[in-house]
Amino acid sequence: MRHPRHLTLALLTGTLLMVAGCATTASSTAGASPTSASPAEAAPSRTVLSVRTERHLQVALLTAHTLLEGDNPPTSRADVVACGPAVEALVEADITPELATQIERLTERGSRVVACGLSLEQFDVDVEALHPEVTVVDNAFVEIFRLQREGFLSIEL
Repeated sequence: MRHPRHLTLALLTGTLLMVAGCATTASSTAGASPTSASPAEAAPSRTVLSVRTERHLQVALLTAHTLLEGDNPPTSRADVVACGPAVEALVEADITPELATQIERLTERGSRVVACGLSLEQFDVDVEALHPEVTVVDNAFVEIFRLQREGFLSIEL
């Protein structure tokens, strides 16, 4: 079980280095014309938030909306990936109206709420019982790695 922590630490370190690099770029271009934009400013970021508990699912959905509504950093997409016990919170019959609304609003904005198929099997959750806006993938970790390869920033709660 040491590998996931090392991977998380490596991803966090990489994110911090990237942020530090953006700060350095911003300070070095302070004298540039107001119409020029650094590469970090030119393209909105895309983010994936990974969660394992219902409480973290709620926080991640709020965070995704905050990222999409704000401009610091500008964000064009904020996916939320649920694995482990968090998938149980996505069952349509048990979902709170507030959570359902957050999921629907997020998908309307072009982002996704994703459930891990392995976790669905482990927790005996029927795919057909999930909220209709939830996307199911075979393996959450593989999906997160795929999104990272596409340039998504990732955060694990």
